[in-house]
Parts: sequence; C-alpha cells; structure tokens
Amino acid sequence: MNFGLYFKNSVKFTYETFLGERIRGVIFIILGIGLGIISLFNPDPAPLSAFTAQWRGLYWLVFISLWFFINAIFMGYEIRILRGGQNPPGFDHIGPLLKDGIESEIISCVWIIPVFITSLMIIQLFPPLQNLVLAGFIIALIIFLIPMILISQFIFARTRSFFDSLHSSKIRVLICNLGLKNFFFTYGVGIVFFIALIILDAILKSVLPLITSGDTFSVIYSIFISFLFLILGVLFDKFLTSVFENSGVNFSAYSKRDSLRDGFLEVN
Repeated sequence: MNFGLYFKNSVKFTYETFLGERIRGVIFIILGIGLGIISLFNPDPAPLSAFTAQWRGLYWLVFISLWFFINAIFMGYEIRILRGGQNPPGFDHIGPLLKDGIESEIISCVWIIPVFITSLMIIQLFPPLQNLVLAGFIIALIIFLIPMILISQFIFARTRSFFDSLHSSKIRVLICNLGLKNFFFTYGVGIVFFIALIILDAILKSVLPLITSGDTFSVIYSIFISFLFLILGVLFDKFLTSVFENSGVNFSAYSKRDSLRDGFLEVN
C-alpha cells in the first residue's frame, strides 16, 4: 500500500473541504464555534444555584441537545466521506445527513456503553479495584472499542444499514481482507493525530495566557481546538477511506443488493 500517497491525497482533500467551497467553509466555521462554546459548558454554574431543579434540568437539556445536534451533523458528514468520492461532500440534504449522524452516534454507543456499564458495576462491587478497572476500560477503548467503531461506521457508510454495521460476519470479512497490519497502521496514524492534538493543547495552554487572559483566553482556546479537531477528523476519515478502498477488500462479501445500491466494486 502506498500510505504516503493516501496521506498526500487526504491532505489535499481536507484543504478542499475547508477552503474549496465558501458555503461549506462557513458551515465548518459555525460548527467549530459551536463546539468551542459547548466545550466551555459549566455543569453547575454559580448563578444557576439560585434556580429550581426544573430550570437546572432545562439548562442541562439545552446543553445536551446542542452537543447532540452539532455532533450529529459532523458525524453525518464523516459518514459521507467514508462513502468515498474524490471531491468533498456537501452539507445538502440535511435530513439524511442528521439521520446518518444519529445512527453513527448510536453505533458508537452500542460498542462503548456495555463495557462502560460493566466497568461501573465492577467498581461498585469491588471499590479497591477502581484504578485497575479504569485502566482496563481505557486500554479496551483504545485497542478494541475504537477500532470496532471505525469498522462499523465504514460498513454502515457503505451498506447504509445500521444492523449490517454490527454484523460480526461483515466485520470479520472486512478485517480479514484488509489485514490487521494495514488496519492498525492506519489506526496508528489516528493515534498520532490525537497525540499531536494533546501536544498542541499543552503548548496553547502555555502560550495563550501570555497573550490574553481570563474569558478571552478560554474562548479563543476552545474554538481553536475545536477547529483543529474538525480538521484532523476529516483528514483521518479520508485517509481511512483511501486505505479501505485500496486494500483489496472484496465488497462482494456484502449482499448483491447492497453492492448495486451503493456502487461497490468487486476487488480481487
């Protein structure tokens, strides 16, 4: 596999995504600002302590709704990237976009929530094992859960079927044809992006206070990190799609109906 070429094409694709079309760029600016503001959310602000439980519940409801809506839009856009194509997709047909995003969020929850609940139950039953269980959950998240979520989202993007995305045989076929080495190398690129984000986060927290302070610092920092998250997300999605599409995956492993509907090509 020519990973260098895939990465180069992914960088070009990301550039076109954010700067190639004015309307699409403006939408990403709005998403970045929205994510940045939501990240400043205070679960228990001092002024809210004077309000009743109903008003506090409304405060939480508004926050969760905004986060869910913005996240659904971006995840729906990621699904469109995973469906392939040389040119960046648009934000048109907002209904199907939100539907794809919501289903993608549910796919993530299906993988994570059972392990999370199991971890909480073990902690409740054996409190001294709390640190060990948390460490195990984080390791499982990195090594198993996130890779499975990525594979399920790719299958969902190609088959447009929520249930197919969680079907063990389809996941197994995709992994076997792709190869664990190729997949985990690709996944490793995503981890490198995440580490780079952490490093930049530490640098910004050190540099920005020297330039500005107080609330201004918090807003600028949060919005910038949100934009960077969106950029790296698009970059990795395109890179992942390129690897999957050029890996010799036999899409005929899926149903003939799905292959005709989604334009799959049988790769031998």
